[in-house]
Amino acid sequence: MLHPFFKVVKKTYIALVMLSNVHYIPAQIPETTPLPGGNQVECSSGMRIEKVVGNEKVWKVVISGQEKMWIDVKGFDFTPSEPYEWGLGSGSGPGYQNKWTLESASSLTDMGFIQKYALPQYNEEFGSKNGTIRLTDKYNNSVYSTDIRPNKKAQVFFLKDEPNFWHPTEPNWFHYWSQIVNLHRIKKIKYDDKDNNFASTTRFDNSFITTFRQEASEKNWITTHSGIHTFVETIVHENKHIEIWNNWWPNGYNMSLDSDKDYVPDIWELNEGKIFKFDVPQLDGYEVGGMAGIKYEEMLCEIEELNSNFNQYDLKDWSFDLSHKYQGKQWK
Repeated sequence: MLHPFFKVVKKTYIALVMLSNVHYIPAQIPETTPLPGGNQVECSSGMRIEKVVGNEKVWKVVISGQEKMWIDVKGFDFTPSEPYEWGLGSGSGPGYQNKWTLESASSLTDMGFIQKYALPQYNEEFGSKNGTIRLTDKYNNSVYSTDIRPNKKAQVFFLKDEPNFWHPTEPNWFHYWSQIVNLHRIKKIKYDDKDNNFASTTRFDNSFITTFRQEASEKNWITTHSGIHTFVETIVHENKHIEIWNNWWPNGYNMSLDSDKDYVPDIWELNEGKIFKFDVPQLDGYEVGGMAGIKYEEMLCEIEELNSNFNQYDLKDWSFDLSHKYQGKQWK
């Protein structure tokens, strides 16, 4: 039976069988060593990566822009040679690009963390893009998690609700999710949590700015969805408001066509609007039809939410909620 320390490069086992003595090759000797008989075997460095664990999930790592999120690492070395360096990046071998170094992890079984200043600016840097783990010993020998064993990449997540490292007035979820969603009719978005509703849209010369609040990342009481699903549904909801406005005022608001100054055209109120009681003075009023207008618009917006493609961005959601109430869709 062959010793697991060797693996044959050529499809022949004769070279190893002919050996009268098995020689254990130290980790620092080059990987390819000539052996008797003219054949060659590839010598493993003796190291391998077993796993990485973050927040009790194997092959998942949570990083923070404000605090240390400890990460457990575990490796094996046939000939131990500390100190070790653990890192996460992309590629392997000479083409490996380190993205994050696990600070303080210098043993085969240890705990490390990624420095807060390493929090990336862009959502695309999360997930498995930079999830190749590299383990390097004191002789600068390296192995990678994408090697045949274990052939794994880690997934990197951000803390959902903490202030973003690059824009401290925004939470991480808003900063990263807003990079991946389609805003449709909304021209600009911002975050301001001074109110307690999901979002509001303001019109400036038919250009629409939507302000989001914390609730837009939590539970949607209409659909019962949560997290990024609520964010997507909130965008759908606000777009429906804009669509209604554009249907009323395709050429922009015209005060002469709005005698009661409620931003709903008179001709619409006296026709389709009657069904929704826009012609009842005590229900009609200033700003999008008063109570009648609010009821009408919210009804249409909620229907739109219920029929939305709410899970279309799940594969790009790398948020992690410490409370587990509104957990990221990739944290499985």
